Amino acid sequence: MRGQFIRGDGLVIPNNISQAGAAMILAAAFRNDVPTFYAGLVTGMPDATMTLGDMVEPTVGTNGYGRIAIPRNSTGWPTQALVGGLRMISTDWLTWTPTGAGFNQPIQRVALFGTNVVDSGNDIYALSAPLPAPVDLEAATPLGERQFKYQIFL
Repeated sequence: MRGQFIRGDGLVIPNNISQAGAAMILAAAFRNDVPTFYAGLVTGMPDATMTLGDMVEPTVGTNGYGRIAIPRNSTGWPTQALVGGLRMISTDWLTWTPTGAGFNQPIQRVALFGTNVVDSGNDIYALSAPLPAPVDLEAATPLGERQFKYQIFL
């Protein structure tokens, strides 16, 4: 199983699916657990346990920043396809809309969480590789640089 994030401008960003993420995916598929995933934007390096740990996330509710819910249904995951011989499912575009002065922290990675409550102990289910450079998202940031979708392959 592998996944990747795609930025709105076409940049493909590989990711790691954590042990907690694999456990959540298997529980959803085989126990009918109904998680809601939340996409968030972070900066920094993950710790060995793949928790939010020492990573920095913009403050929820500040200048438009918030984690985006991805429900486990056809609204949250509308696209299924066969790509290169592998089954793929994808979220729709997840769009962050900064307001005012923009987010209060730069972003460097996209992460999937199981909660919208920010806590240093949050498990990260999937974490993208870093962008080429940290980005300060502002109201004037082009749409293609503040939109992402997540694809998972099996």
